[in-house]
Amino acid sequence: MNREWMRARLESFKALCEAYDLQERQSNYASTDTQQELTDQMASQLPTVRQILSRLDPALVKEVGMPSSVDGAYRPLLAVQQGLGILRDRDEWAANLAPDAPSLIADQFHPQVWAAASPLWDTGPPR
Repeated sequence: MNREWMRARLESFKALCEAYDLQERQSNYASTDTQQELTDQMASQLPTVRQILSRLDPALVKEVGMPSSVDGAYRPLLAVQQGLGILRDRDEWAANLAPDAPSLIADQFHPQVWAAASPLWDTGPPR
């Protein structure tokens, strides 16, 4: 995955959400041409944002949509912020949440052990 590209796309959408909400507050919740322009830009970026979030956490996709009259761009903004957090911390999860188990170099086992284990190793974990 190209994480920098993903991050840039999510940051761009995040900025649009923030600008939309700011414009909405400044216009006293009346529709403006600026809001329409922001909505148009969000609509064009939405499919890509959904694809990115589906790869990071599929549960976030349902939260990402166009601004609503009830909560503006709050829900999509929150989902994108969570996606950015996942991108930021994903490598740390692997390093810091891995079990405290020894790592083994399997092909350096005793030849008799490796001969018995190698067919199982190649098939992967049980399902």
